[in-house]
Amino acid sequence: MRKLFDSMNLAADCLLAWLNPDMEYMPTGGFEVAHDTGRWWDAMLRWENVLGMEIPPWAEEAMYRNIRRLMDNDAGFLANRPDIPWMKEKSVFNPHNIREGMLALTALIKYRGDEWAVAKTHQMLRTLDSFQRTDGSFDYAGIGRLIGLPVREIHSSNTLDGTSMEGRALEPIIEYYLLTGDMLALELAESIAKRQFSISTSENGSIPERIISPDNIGHNHSYLGTLRGLLKYGIMTDDKSFITRISETYDNSIFVNNVSYAGWAPHDLGKRRFNNEDGDPEGDPASCGDAMQIALWLAMETGRTRLLDDVERLAKARILPQQITGDPDPGRNGAWGIYRHPFGFGAILDVFAAVLHTLCDVYENIVTIGKEGTVDISMAFDIDSPDAGVRITDDDCRVIEISPFQKEDHRIRIPEWVSPKSIRVMSNGNNIEDYLLEGGYVYIKGKYIEADSVIEVHHELPVRTTTETMKVSGREFRLLWKGDEIISSDPPVPMYP
Repeated sequence: MRKLFDSMNLAADCLLAWLNPDMEYMPTGGFEVAHDTGRWWDAMLRWENVLGMEIPPWAEEAMYRNIRRLMDNDAGFLANRPDIPWMKEKSVFNPHNIREGMLALTALIKYRGDEWAVAKTHQMLRTLDSFQRTDGSFDYAGIGRLIGLPVREIHSSNTLDGTSMEGRALEPIIEYYLLTGDMLALELAESIAKRQFSISTSENGSIPERIISPDNIGHNHSYLGTLRGLLKYGIMTDDKSFITRISETYDNSIFVNNVSYAGWAPHDLGKRRFNNEDGDPEGDPASCGDAMQIALWLAMETGRTRLLDDVERLAKARILPQQITGDPDPGRNGAWGIYRHPFGFGAILDVFAAVLHTLCDVYENIVTIGKEGTVDISMAFDIDSPDAGVRITDDDCRVIEISPFQKEDHRIRIPEWVSPKSIRVMSNGNNIEDYLLEGGYVYIKGKYIEADSVIEVHHELPVRTTTETMKVSGREFRLLWKGDEIISSDPPVPMYP
């Protein structure tokens, strides 16, 4: 299996390759230049921070100039410019991009301390506040008139459910408030959160019928993005009703409507607009990443650590093997994108930037310090962190090798699918018999931790089979698993040769 940090670096190289030197180093050829500019900044700044890398100066200078230019309008929104000739035909006000603008600006504030980004974000929020209706929705056509651009056609009918506009923007609005304390952000976050809580979730954890209705032009990534924002709002305010509602939605609906057990996620939620030759919806890795992100936050923020099994499975069975590698085209090598075959590949910037965003968050939570000062290793991925080095070897069994950097008690999470009888714990080649197994973690006492210690935890990798059935075509794929990875499919598929 490809290493997580190698996958992230490959994606970052691909993001750099998308900057077009013939068009002012803007990211061309994707969904929309403005949209992709916001995604680029969000992903690259997270990658740089988490892995200790550096965005090349030429790219940072060009893209900083670009984002300032694309947000230079009376509303402060991220939009293509009609005065750039090659961009003119695609110059519209796209409310879908509220999130992308906010993501980029909050990243610039967080990782660069950028004062322009603070002022620009406040301008965006002031505009939103001015155009909010009494029912909590927004007059996007009015914002378009302020900018002097027509609103994107799909958003002009005012029939969408709001998740593809303000709902998906809730998460970065909250992040901006936490960074700056801007009360306008908190007021808007509260308004958006309460409205989306009431119209986009249900008491029993099911997705409201109108969201998945064939008449609704729904977008899986946006709906899951809205759930992400609602969960963040609940965590920020310690509002248990929000946390419980999203937790129940995760348990009862996510793996029914939004993503399969093995990670297939449809692009469309509701009306099917983009289908493959079999009539099945095209797939979207970003939505799989959203499910991982929700599981990660529920695990790390609310104590539901068993959900880290889902994070690892979706990463190892779907996200990592679905990344394009070995492609001579640098704009494809390292990418993910919308895919037609249920186990196929694709390349488009906004999708793989979103995947990189999620992988950065996963990577940052592999090794953490617990409430009691323990060094917690919660996911089985290689990492060199300030607190421990971790190496994973999967062969006949899994070996988690830890080089401790802290003389503290260590906790290593064991997946639920592992039989406790298969666990073996060693320090410098000697068996540790008095380890504890508590709450899904192997607990190793600090007395076994020395500067030159090598701790090993061994456990089984059981082999099993599952069947994925596509809902529309009825096509079946019998998947052979070893632990949390898929090693083959019957019939054969591109992802698992």
